[in-house]
Amino acid sequence: MKDIRHVWGSSTTDVWAVSDAGLILHWDGTAWTQVPSGTTDWLVALWGTSSTNVWAGGSGGAILHWNGSAWSTVANPLGGYVFDIFGLAANDVWAAQSTGLTHWNGTSWSIVPGAPRVFLSGVWASSDTDVWVAGQNSRLYHYNGTTWTAVTHPYSSGYYLLSAVWGSRRDDVWLVGEGMIMHWDGAAWYDQPSIPYHQFNGVCGNAANDVWAVGTVGVMHWDGTAWTQVYDSPDIEPINRPPLGQTSVWCDGNSTVWVVGATGNIIRHGP
Repeated sequence: MKDIRHVWGSSTTDVWAVSDAGLILHWDGTAWTQVPSGTTDWLVALWGTSSTNVWAGGSGGAILHWNGSAWSTVANPLGGYVFDIFGLAANDVWAAQSTGLTHWNGTSWSIVPGAPRVFLSGVWASSDTDVWVAGQNSRLYHYNGTTWTAVTHPYSSGYYLLSAVWGSRRDDVWLVGEGMIMHWDGAAWYDQPSIPYHQFNGVCGNAANDVWAVGTVGVMHWDGTAWTQVYDSPDIEPINRPPLGQTSVWCDGNSTVWVVGATGNIIRHGP
């Protein structure tokens, strides 16, 4: 069974998952079905605004778009490995790539002027004046609407992979990566104590006190006070599966969480 690389949905009855060799799966509330992608590239990034506007990305600079009827390939000016996609609107989308950062304006993708041309693996924004991108070798950058700035954090002096970023607002942002979970309070980044040393691959939240992080450790949950390891829900088998563990997590903004990972693992937590 293929490893599932990323998950995203517009609702609990419209969930997408991507994998190796162009595999795209869709959940309609009843069953998962395979949807033709038109590519054999490995797909690892997924994000959208609605059931008729979904983006996927991956190896070979692949960027695909779903219009509600079919997936199609869209030109990528950088051509790097697309590791993450996030947007604020249908005409305001960012793609973190192995060669830098691109932006979709509703018509085409373009290279972001002044953005770091380095290996980037995660992107999140609360607005166009508050954009975070993270990547390899502990690199973390912030955009204030005018200037890109390298930001220091507890792991800045190391060579760690920073995997994913998510926030509930501009002064409540979470960053996960190689052996770490960090938090931004609007002024500085702080390391989270008592976190097991594992590779964390994804993070999302339904609220400031309902945040989920996934990785080789399985699944961890923040309740507003502390992080705890979550193994299973009452009707689901344990979800701590090495060696790759969990690769991505999507929160629907209410109370449902989808987790995907190694060996085709797809799990829903909540109603």
